[in-house]
Amino acid sequence: MNDNRVSPQVNYDDYLDKYMMICRWHDHGFYIYLSDDLLDWGTGVMLVAEPTGEDYLYPSLVGLNGSDKDGDQNYDLYFCHTPDEGNPGTHKLRRAWVTFFN
Repeated sequence: MNDNRVSPQVNYDDYLDKYMMICRWHDHGFYIYLSDDLLDWGTGVMLVAEPTGEDYLYPSLVGLNGSDKDGDQNYDLYFCHTPDEGNPGTHKLRRAWVTFFN
């Protein structure tokens, strides 16, 4: 795995019939990678861009059914947002809605 990917989370998605890994790409945002075998992850696709001077940390996909193991087509993406990179005490919990299309 590339050293620039941090905080990975792996789920299996019934809708896509693939494993999904979401992680933070240092100073760029969150990316999703797909795999059939947990070994080859292919090219990532950006889900959320990280604004300059801010930190997005600890991505977690949770299915709308409350499960992190299978979310079908729709997920909530939860993450920590630090609007002021120089002040780590300003973490805020954020949520974004993610829909995958096969």
